[in-house]
Amino acid sequence: MFNPRMLMKKLLPLILLLLAPCLLIAAGPIASTSSTASKDGTTDAPMAALRASLQSKLDALHAAGSFPGVTIGFVLPDGRSSSVSTGVADVESKVPLKPSDRMLAGSIGKTYVSAVMLQLVQDGKVNLDTKIDRWFGSESWFPRLPNAKDITLRMLMNHSSGIPEHVLNKNFIAEMKKNPDRIWKHEELVAYILDSKLFPAGQGWSYADTNYILVGMIFEQVTGKTVYGEVQRRILKPLNLERTIPSDRRILPEVITVTRCLTARSVSRAGSSSAANSSLTRKWNGPAGASRLPRRILRSGRSFFTKERC
Repeated sequence: MFNPRMLMKKLLPLILLLLAPCLLIAAGPIASTSSTASKDGTTDAPMAALRASLQSKLDALHAAGSFPGVTIGFVLPDGRSSSVSTGVADVESKVPLKPSDRMLAGSIGKTYVSAVMLQLVQDGKVNLDTKIDRWFGSESWFPRLPNAKDITLRMLMNHSSGIPEHVLNKNFIAEMKKNPDRIWKHEELVAYILDSKLFPAGQGWSYADTNYILVGMIFEQVTGKTVYGEVQRRILKPLNLERTIPSDRRILPEVITVTRCLTARSVSRAGSSSAANSSLTRKWNGPAGASRLPRRILRSGRSFFTKERC
């Protein structure tokens, strides 16, 4: 069975090993003359050599493994970027996977939600250490939320709230399989984790999409606007990420299909966001939160942490 975590454990050392020499090259004379090279490296000999080496290793890993396909994108310190792919975009038709194919970007969508929320912090509209009962205290379900009165916004955002993952709840998975096109309300998703504390607030760590369901709800309550709309306006449009879209429906345009090769857990995670329409509703935060080109993912990350950021 295809295991994404095991695949990443194999790929990471390979990527670092292959990129290390190029990082040195990029810091030297090549970097100063690379302005005439195209961004995809087609007229850049060192980049072409790096891509060829990476492609060869990636193809060998695919031949020895059991995953359908993978695309690796990278951005060098001098701004040059490229990507390579191996495997297939469709496991039934055997169409080869290309770097230009649109893929699910997973929980990278949470970085967008975090970014727009931190903009509100910067503007003085919210405080990370405010307890969330400020926004949810009047909700009928709130007293049953694990650690309800102790959780802060910061704890939701860094996954130290003690709230479990609703996506892994067996009843949620059963309901998703029974009705994959159901349109969920935020509160219906939160209901799956009520009365189920993992640990006291702030005294542990456990990743949960449910945290970001609540973060999105807070954002929309504070701004009166949708997360999708504000991510588009504040992040995607300024950074020219025109190929990034929300996973707000089961069928997404131009997105590759490999679900037949996923594990049961991966299928449930993918389904919970892309099939739920408004389920991870209006949020760029679900396991399949947004889809885009891998190379552009890295370029947007670079923009967040350099002078290029908005």
